[in-house]
Amino acid sequence: GDGEVDEFAAGGIDPVHAGDIVQLWSQEDDLRIEVAAIAEQSGALGQSVRVRLMQRPTLGQQIEEQFNGVVRGPHDVEMQR
Repeated sequence: GDGEVDEFAAGGIDPVHAGDIVQLWSQEDDLRIEVAAIAEQSGALGQSVRVRLMQRPTLGQQIEEQFNGVVRGPHDVEMQR
């Protein structure tokens, strides 16, 4: 609708939006781990957002895998330690 056009005009487009599927990654020395996650918050470049892993735990475990990450680009989030 018109609201979207206004958003673009205002420059309010974040690279990560709540509900987006993002690539959550962690780099340590020569090891890089990547996993698909869902953004729980919207964020601009360099902002910290909460994400949760898409995988459902097996064997009936009720574990919500939530992490904080830093927005590095569109659908691209670096895991925070």
